[in-house]
Amino acid sequence: MILQNFTFPGVITLPDKIPFPPEKTAFLDLETKAFGRKNSRILYLGLIFQENGTWQVRQWLPEQTEEEKEMLQEVLTLLPRFSCIIHYNGNSFDLPVLTRRCTALALPLDLSSSESIDLYRCFAPLKKLLGFPHLDQRSLEGFLGLERSGAWNNDLLLLPGLLAFFPYLSLLDGGFTVTQAVFKGETAGQPVLSAQAELLHPVPKPFSLHLPQGYLSCQETGFGFLLYGIRDTLKYYYPDYQNYYYLPEEDQAIHKSVADCVDPAYRKKATRNTCYIKKTGIFLPQSSPWFHPVFYRDRKDKTCYLLMDEKLTGQLQTLHDCIFHTLEQL
Repeated sequence: MILQNFTFPGVITLPDKIPFPPEKTAFLDLETKAFGRKNSRILYLGLIFQENGTWQVRQWLPEQTEEEKEMLQEVLTLLPRFSCIIHYNGNSFDLPVLTRRCTALALPLDLSSSESIDLYRCFAPLKKLLGFPHLDQRSLEGFLGLERSGAWNNDLLLLPGLLAFFPYLSLLDGGFTVTQAVFKGETAGQPVLSAQAELLHPVPKPFSLHLPQGYLSCQETGFGFLLYGIRDTLKYYYPDYQNYYYLPEEDQAIHKSVADCVDPAYRKKATRNTCYIKKTGIFLPQSSPWFHPVFYRDRKDKTCYLLMDEKLTGQLQTLHDCIFHTLEQL
């Protein structure tokens, strides 16, 4: 059996999203004779873990069939040290294979006390944000500019480099502060509000993203976001329609407390569909009624709108939430 031990040739910094100390954290990767075959023996297994304050790499390559059991016995003496095991697509491949092979060889494997962090699943929300056609490990490496050459030519050694994607997840989680906002006038007849924001965690590489409701241009420490509005006359629906009258001539509802001055011939009891007032202005689309007052083209319309007035440019938390909910739809 070939056994390799050496110091990891790089720096590993665990992000806040991995709340475990380095000495309790390990990176794992394995390869089998035939991918997808349930009982294929393990031809390679590697771990990166911290020992005496430095990150160490240990790789096993059993050359004979009987050496697989010897390898797994050694691995099983190490795994209890770790509270966190990081891998890429390991929930679907590496860990099930490891479990099956240990069972087949009558070896006791218990991972119940360790948290499994599958970077493939963690980074799934980034597929649309960063425009990945596929979310395989090599695609993520290519985005970051990680090169497979020399000692770096395997999945395990490049796995820690993928931790650099966690700041992009922080962006999607709302990890930014809107610092200013201004109206940009109209572009192609569409009102535009421009917001600038600072990132809580800098990202390693700039990117941009076109959205139906806006445009995001992200640099390492912050981003600009264009919010596209509409100029229209929309309706605000009162929730307590029982307390209103509808005035057909004016096409709006008024409260019963002020309806005495209206001739009964020109008013009728409001319904859910007629209990509204109209507002002409500039509006921002919302996928859900996050912000109030909420305006609609029609009560059955699934898209709702937020009034986009001058006050909005000073409501930085509201704009933060608008951007957050826009990105949430990815």
